Amino acid sequence: TPLLLNGSRDPGVRTDETNLGDFVADAYLWQAQQAMAASGVSVDVCLFNGGSLRQSIEKGNITVGNISGVLPYNNQLYVMKIKGKTLLEIMEAATCSLPSQIGAFPQVSGIRYTVNTKEPYENGKQYENSTYFAPAKPGSRVTIHEIGGKPFDADKVYTLVTTEFICRGGDAYGKLTEPGAVDIQAIGYVDTEAVENYLKEELKGTVPVKYEKEQGRVTVIK
Repeated sequence: TPLLLNGSRDPGVRTDETNLGDFVADAYLWQAQQAMAASGVSVDVCLFNGGSLRQSIEKGNITVGNISGVLPYNNQLYVMKIKGKTLLEIMEAATCSLPSQIGAFPQVSGIRYTVNTKEPYENGKQYENSTYFAPAKPGSRVTIHEIGGKPFDADKVYTLVTTEFICRGGDAYGKLTEPGAVDIQAIGYVDTEAVENYLKEELKGTVPVKYEKEQGRVTVIK
């Protein structure tokens, strides 16, 4: 990599979009699209928690150890069918404490959204087996502008790739463990494999300069 991929916490992957978050989210989305293509499933979007990124990647050669240092938890990747209104709820919950840092902060690919932290977060019901609360009014702080380059539709069913940790309701994602919330399927790769494969196969071994800056996927109004 000719550039630093920023895995700092605050400010960083737990408060804002970062170039490392973009890079890893793109890797997950690419790997899911490759894995699901044979079955005719189109994967629209990637979302995962910024708190799972544990360090930066410095300029220079990238080793397997570097990637494992960023992603030390060996998380399986899953695709899920998720309704737009459910996606909006989990993103609102995952940004509930902003502008203060939160490990649940959504690093993303294939989606563009805004969080208005000037609007207070109102607690709804508490998620089961969680310290987090659902938003009382999903969409009051988070606005999803588009998915896959098309306007967001709360009633549409999207295909999302994420990690096992998120699927199990980790951090603020308790909504996903509710009966009937989503339909989940493993894609056969863990997080580090997706990043390695994306770097070697799609990027031909070198992080491109487009990752020098954030891609403009997330706007946080503070």
